[in-house]
Amino acid sequence: MAAGEEAAFRLLFDTYYEQLYSITLLYTKSLDIAEDLVQDIFVKIWVKREKLGDVRDLENYLFVLARNTIFDRLKSHVLTTEHYPELAGYFREDRTPYDEITFKELERTLNNAIGALPPQLRTVFTMSRLQGLSHDEIALQTGLSKQTVKKYIVRALLIIRKLLNGHPGLSASLLFIFLS
Repeated sequence: MAAGEEAAFRLLFDTYYEQLYSITLLYTKSLDIAEDLVQDIFVKIWVKREKLGDVRDLENYLFVLARNTIFDRLKSHVLTTEHYPELAGYFREDRTPYDEITFKELERTLNNAIGALPPQLRTVFTMSRLQGLSHDEIALQTGLSKQTVKKYIVRALLIIRKLLNGHPGLSASLLFIFLS
């Protein structure tokens, strides 16, 4: 495929399409978005096909590419202009008492979700998201590898999102801001 053979690309597409589609559907919960993302993934593969000769683990490469494509899409769709009025309401200075109560409830819910994390995940997550430490700084302070720190943060985010999923009043925009 690195040499531009379309038959090799077709084989790759046929072999991995369903797996990549399943992963994208799991994260996006949308048939259309999942299909678009898989198409984007394969377009990226074709465009960068010359670099595939350097890839040692093709399956891992595909799934990392899928993960990054999914996260990029989710990030870009969370902070679209349609969410600006809602975000402005939470960050304006003249919030109403109702806004304050709602904000405090969301904050309490988020803190409860963080508190429900296993201790080591909670420590790493807190150091990253609340103290603003880099992965390197966290690794140095905890004695964990940088890769382990990254994995803990991802696991913590997945657990928190699952705990907060469907919470009334907690929109995707606010969740993104709290967890970014």
